[in-house]
Amino acid sequence: MKFPSHPIFAAAAAILLLLPSTSSAKSSAGRGTPQSTRPTLDLSNPGEYLRVPEQIHSNGRALKATFRYDALDYVGPAFDATIRAYNGQLPGPTLRVKPGEKLHLTLVNDLDGPTGNLANNEFQHPNYTNLHTHGPHITPEDPGDNVFIKLEESPFPGREEVNGKAVGPKQFHMYRYNIDGVHMPGTMWYHPHLHGSTALQATVASGMLIIDDPKDSKLPDIIKDMEEVQMLIYNLDLGSGQSGIPGSLESGGLREWSSESDDLLSDWKTYGFAETNKVINVDDSNVFLPNFQYQPKVQMAAGKWYRFRMVMSVTEASLVMGFEDGADCEMKLLAKDGIYVKNSDRHYAPRDISAIFLSPGNRADVAIRCNTAEVDVDMIQLARTDPGNDISAGTDFDPVLSPSDPQVMVFSMEIVPNNDGNDDELPASYELDDPCYLVDTLDVEPDSENVIFYEGRIQPMGIIRQGRLYPRPLGDMGLNGDKDFPYGARGPEPDEILPWVDDTTPYMEMELGTVVDTFLGTAGIHPHHQHVNSFQLIELETVPSYSRMSQATKDWFQNGDWHDLFQWPLGFIDGPNTIPIGPPCCCSTNPLGPCVPDEAPGPCVPGTPDTPPPLSCGESPGPPITTKIRFPLNQFGGRMVFHCHRLNHEDLGMIGFYQVNGDEGTLWDGAQDVNPECLLPKLQGGGGNTIVV
Repeated sequence: MKFPSHPIFAAAAAILLLLPSTSSAKSSAGRGTPQSTRPTLDLSNPGEYLRVPEQIHSNGRALKATFRYDALDYVGPAFDATIRAYNGQLPGPTLRVKPGEKLHLTLVNDLDGPTGNLANNEFQHPNYTNLHTHGPHITPEDPGDNVFIKLEESPFPGREEVNGKAVGPKQFHMYRYNIDGVHMPGTMWYHPHLHGSTALQATVASGMLIIDDPKDSKLPDIIKDMEEVQMLIYNLDLGSGQSGIPGSLESGGLREWSSESDDLLSDWKTYGFAETNKVINVDDSNVFLPNFQYQPKVQMAAGKWYRFRMVMSVTEASLVMGFEDGADCEMKLLAKDGIYVKNSDRHYAPRDISAIFLSPGNRADVAIRCNTAEVDVDMIQLARTDPGNDISAGTDFDPVLSPSDPQVMVFSMEIVPNNDGNDDELPASYELDDPCYLVDTLDVEPDSENVIFYEGRIQPMGIIRQGRLYPRPLGDMGLNGDKDFPYGARGPEPDEILPWVDDTTPYMEMELGTVVDTFLGTAGIHPHHQHVNSFQLIELETVPSYSRMSQATKDWFQNGDWHDLFQWPLGFIDGPNTIPIGPPCCCSTNPLGPCVPDEAPGPCVPGTPDTPPPLSCGESPGPPITTKIRFPLNQFGGRMVFHCHRLNHEDLGMIGFYQVNGDEGTLWDGAQDVNPECLLPKLQGGGGNTIVV
């Protein structure tokens, strides 16, 4: 794989070390490696060329690497801070494997105690950690992507390997992943995923995991050989608020999360944080940082396609970006969340787009070409969300950022003359072999249905009753509502909220080899992510708000697209910047619902431009933001985790898991009815050694 040649091209040096001896120096409590010996990374200067992460490749059979999780002194454009990172690098190393290969990762926790707060569904245990590989279709159980591993303080001297539930200060754990021989190539990533400290840790510590296209792939050469730009987008906001918007209306942002977890390492209220205001003010630090850099520059040859692999490695904020006005550039969407996109005829096809939509945890592979040399082109914010707001976008992407905003431009592209001639046009469509776990389910009848409504202090709520979805009133919970109000997913009972309990208490049970429909009732506010099995978007045009969305939104979100994380862009609509949640029906005894089907209609509230006309009592299409997704359960049983990917919400209880039962290796037997040519898996152990169809 080739990379653009930058005048300044400095990848972080490899730090792949053997497991340490027990004689390593101790630090003061909670601070990891002593300050005098830990690395310092200065990323404070704006406009520098985009740094490229260290690349770690497999040897053709397996990739073996060690991640050292430890303290790092960060020098930024607004402040200096002590943070946690992998191998002293920001971003972490990029891991590259191919289908059919193994990935062996050893995670070493070099942090010291103390452990901090240990209360469930609160910000807690800041120096415990684990590892999640986000995106691959792999087992959720040991020795694979088990997010219930917790590296905690060892009662014994030295370092201790952890199995089961025990990676804390001075411990290590060995993860073993088998990438199936027919796995869809794509852009994945990794980050910590320990309930209670996910937001605090994953805000910084992350890296890209790329499953490369094999040499014999049918992917057109012009895409397969395209030069890469790897970009992980971060948002480290340690300000007390900008433009009247606090860092988080729920918890006060990163500084509060650190404080509430009794974090003595990155206690960003005291010694772990120093205001410098070198380039921007601290209270304006709610900016996006590609590869942790402020407004970096990417050098590109005119007329040449580049494959931007993007990861939205942020805790809360979402982003829509596009070219500045007048740019002689074009974009085509190649893949979302690690899966190549198809057109309406269900052929793989690069998709014309005018904007890039990224919510926390999303990935996108976008081909970009600019055709005029000796100019700089800015990639600018078209809209963004901020904590506490559904979206801060105007009608049809009218700019919402003031001229004084510290970041309209996210990054720039320096277009230089091309001496090799322009690239050809990308093919209108192409063929790939579908793995059976990703065949189209658009016309498939599901075996079961369920509903997920993430609950917090202020968002539409919902229940499922007699097979229908009904919205519920917001009630009197305000932005500064009772902190003890539970975060969680709404269960099947009318007034039941199910916050996280423990790793033995499932949200519900499912069966391997079946197809499931899930209705997402709060996907406009809470980005839904699920592990193991990606899902397809179903019947988007039936969502009442869809017809009002901008063309850029419709280009990005289409029926049949595969995701592992989805959030409706509520503000990106043509018309009033409000999604109505008015009463779905009129009932004599409860005008705001939910309605009982045999209840007589009562007085109705007239419709307005922002509120749909009321329906008859007992009729409801569900909340306007309800989205249906569909997914088959293939190969891997066990605990299939789902959660809100606003990771502070996950820490507070918006997480659960499906207990998937059945013989390991069982496949949905309808896959070959849909596509007789789909590729059956080639299991290599660690996820079952037999295939049951």
